[in-house]
Amino acid sequence: MCDSNDLHKLLQQFLVTVDLRLVLNDLDALPEVNSTSKILCGHQEIISDFAAPEQLWPFDDADFDELYMPKYDEKTDIWKLPDVCIHFLGNCSGCNLIRNRLFKIHNKCKEREPSRRPSALEVYEEYKNVWKQLGF
Repeated sequence: MCDSNDLHKLLQQFLVTVDLRLVLNDLDALPEVNSTSKILCGHQEIISDFAAPEQLWPFDDADFDELYMPKYDEKTDIWKLPDVCIHFLGNCSGCNLIRNRLFKIHNKCKEREPSRRPSALEVYEEYKNVWKQLGF
């Protein structure tokens, strides 16, 4: 999701219904990424603690130039999943238990090397397993 380089902006892209269904909103900056295509989000340098490492300008000794910015794939969104999940959990009763159960998958999501991060399906399956383990 290219226009979501901070948590607050990303959260504006979602609507969670009372029955916990997720509805996406504002999908105008959602380029298709697959195994053969990579993308570059926007035409400006991304400066954010929330952005994945590969979205940041990698050349400290040079000014940003879009032509030299390496492209990336959907793993940038995987990087952001733990932050979004922890935000939605908040400080609810039992949240520490849920955070502990998700610790391993969340650490994988935060791998600096994108290829070492899990796929969205792997994260979904782990979330679903934790959901079932907790009796929901």
